[in-house]
Amino acid sequence: MFQVSVPVYDTIMPNPTSRLDYLLNRYITGQYTPAEWVEFWDELSKTDASHPVFRQMQEWWNNQEGQNELSANVDAQGILKKIMMSDQPAPVVAKRKRLFIAEVKYAAAIFVLVCAAAFFLFRPGDKSLEPPVGTTKPAMKAEPIGPGKNKAILTLSNGKQVALDDAQKTVISDAGVQIEKVAGQLIYGKTDIVALNTMTTPKGGQFSIVLPDGTKAWLNAASSITYPTMFTNNERRVSVTGEVYFEVVKNAALPFRVKLPDNSEIQVLGTHFNVNSYTDEPSSKTTLVEGSVKINNSILQPGEAYTNGKIVKANTEEAVAWRNGLFIFDKTDLQSVMRQLVRWYDVEVKYEGPLRVRTFSGKIGRDLSLEDLLDGLKRTDVHFRIEGKTIIVVS
Repeated sequence: MFQVSVPVYDTIMPNPTSRLDYLLNRYITGQYTPAEWVEFWDELSKTDASHPVFRQMQEWWNNQEGQNELSANVDAQGILKKIMMSDQPAPVVAKRKRLFIAEVKYAAAIFVLVCAAAFFLFRPGDKSLEPPVGTTKPAMKAEPIGPGKNKAILTLSNGKQVALDDAQKTVISDAGVQIEKVAGQLIYGKTDIVALNTMTTPKGGQFSIVLPDGTKAWLNAASSITYPTMFTNNERRVSVTGEVYFEVVKNAALPFRVKLPDNSEIQVLGTHFNVNSYTDEPSSKTTLVEGSVKINNSILQPGEAYTNGKIVKANTEEAVAWRNGLFIFDKTDLQSVMRQLVRWYDVEVKYEGPLRVRTFSGKIGRDLSLEDLLDGLKRTDVHFRIEGKTIIVVS
């Protein structure tokens, strides 16, 4: 978050209101110093809209000449947002009638602020309202970076691409195959037509699918799955990239096979498992939750994972945490944590200074904003700042 440095004064004012009144007077008369200019805008951005200072600003506005020169194209709401980027809490009262009155007063106070702000910033020809030379206007709070959501791209057999999101139910047709999109999930109808489809999630996206045999697959961010609209040839074969969690319908006559980017193949009869095959991870990892799978002639049991050509004990809760709306870190190194955040929040990461060995353990919801999540991580000795869509990690 960006903050403005406010000068420290030798004397402490009796109360904040008189100080703000003083700064407003200095601002209106153009007698402010560079330090007072910075302090005025900083204090104003932190002041509740019901403060008397806004009434004073309205009176000043009403007494000014040339108000009609204000451009009709001024985005008043945008100006308000730029000056007061912090949320204003709505009044809490016991009775509905009182709440309505309070809300009206609150809205009026906001309107006054918008009008005054528009005049301050756009009054033509008034040079006294410009920032003093050598002074930077107080930095504004950046918009929070929200978590990922349900979104993906479906590529049909003819190459046509269809955007998928949480919008209302949609029926998609591909070579006669009926595909329904319902609440973040794609469901395939029964067909005798074989057509190859691919679902791809971007950074900051996730989606799920019910395959033609009833098998369910959940795609994490920056992942894909390619599959036929009908399984034939005595097998069920799909290929994936990124991270996908499967709940495979049991069918001994039709083994389920998953091809990975490194050409490894997972053979399944009926089971729940997670595949992490991101190319920016050190190695792919298949974690078994339930049932059994065979990968490169190695058979996994529940609670085991296959990675780097060998079977290891796995933390299944951590492996499928994303599927349950969580980040779970179990002595996870900093770079691994950042890779997950980059994919889920659709951001980049840069490191400043030498990286020391650090690990993280704990659970954090994937529904948090990036800023809130990083605040939780700041409890360690790692420091972060956000510049646009980039996380800067400071050692």
